[in-house]
Amino acid sequence: MRADQDDEIEEYRRAVEEDPKDSAAWAQLAYHLGEKATEEADPARQRELRQEEVTAYRKALTLDPADSIAWTNLGQAVEELAEDEPDPIRRRQLQDDSVDAYRRAVEIDPDDVEAWTNYGFSLGLRVDELDDPDLKRRFRDQEMAAYRRALDVDPTDSTAWNNLAACFGEMADAETDPQRAEDLRAQEIAGYENAVESDPTFSRAWRGLAFCRVLQADEAGTGGRAAERDRFRAQAIEACRKATETDPEDGQSWYLLSATLLTQASETGTPLGPEALAAARQAVEHGEDSYNLACALAQAGQTEEALKELAGCLEREEVDAEYASQDPDLRALWNDRRFQALVGAPK
Repeated sequence: MRADQDDEIEEYRRAVEEDPKDSAAWAQLAYHLGEKATEEADPARQRELRQEEVTAYRKALTLDPADSIAWTNLGQAVEELAEDEPDPIRRRQLQDDSVDAYRRAVEIDPDDVEAWTNYGFSLGLRVDELDDPDLKRRFRDQEMAAYRRALDVDPTDSTAWNNLAACFGEMADAETDPQRAEDLRAQEIAGYENAVESDPTFSRAWRGLAFCRVLQADEAGTGGRAAERDRFRAQAIEACRKATETDPEDGQSWYLLSATLLTQASETGTPLGPEALAAARQAVEHGEDSYNLACALAQAGQTEEALKELAGCLEREEVDAEYASQDPDLRALWNDRRFQALVGAPK
């Protein structure tokens, strides 16, 4: 914790004690409490600081309700509280408060790109909490409208493009009409491409684009279009590489890279290269499960280590034994009695 952060907090505490109607001092106190909360390692203390931050922003906005930045910051603080709130009713109320704060911010400053993007994201969190299809659709439409409004102001805002792309992806996943699903997927891909064009270091957008290419490759493979499948698979691998280059600690991107390389080797009948094994190790190192590592080790001929990793996966319930028993990525182990003892004989 930075000593100067504590000094700033104490300075603004004194300021609001001397003049309780100083809205700027309340806003600055809230800001520094939020910074301290972000740096705090203890969850209970972090929540206390975040609650103090929210209280201070509300004081500032009572005195100056036209402060759009304070409304945006309040929305972010309440959103943080909602994320860790165990009670579902209280969490929903906090999410509603966050939505309302961002809405006030964009009403005051319609050209605030960050506020529009945050507004959309907060609406998306509400979508995830809803069960009613019509209500979900209404909130989703509002979420996407907020991202589009952000892009009207700044067509190069990578976060808005990324989040809009994710919306199209969720709609594509839920769509039952094949042509409509394909159109939605195309819009998802376009969104991710715009995101990485605006910010080539945006790892999450590269990962989203990679996953789309994986889905396209799988669909092409199911349809017997091998050349198209191989092209999409190669594009997925390249996007995964971009994701891991821009964020080497993104375990999900390492996992997707290893899985895609494993699939490519299986589809093309080519030996598995060292990149897949290295990616699988990186994925485990950064918090992902070790099933891909077990598969990569098996294909690399490292039987002892592969069996050890697989046993760990089964013990931690990272994979189902029946699935593992039939996985062609583990074909090299099928005739090993130790493998059969772990998962049963392949069917």
